[in-house]
Amino acid sequence: MVVTNYLDTHMMRKNDVYRAYTQSNYNVGLVMNLLNHSSKAMTLTYLGLDRLVLKTILD
Repeated sequence: MVVTNYLDTHMMRKNDVYRAYTQSNYNVGLVMNLLNHSSKAMTLTYLGLDRLVLKTILD
C-alpha cells in the first residue's frame, strides 16, 4: 500500500489532540480522557513528549 497524502487521518488526530493539550494549559488529564488512555506515560508517548522531556534533561 502506497500512501500518497502527507496528512493522514491519524496525523490529523494527533495534531488536534496536541492543540487541545496546549490550549488546556498542558492538562495531561484532559488529553488522557479524550484519548481514553489509562496512564499519563501512554499519553505522553502518544504525543511524543516523552522523548522531548528526555532530550531536554540530557541537554
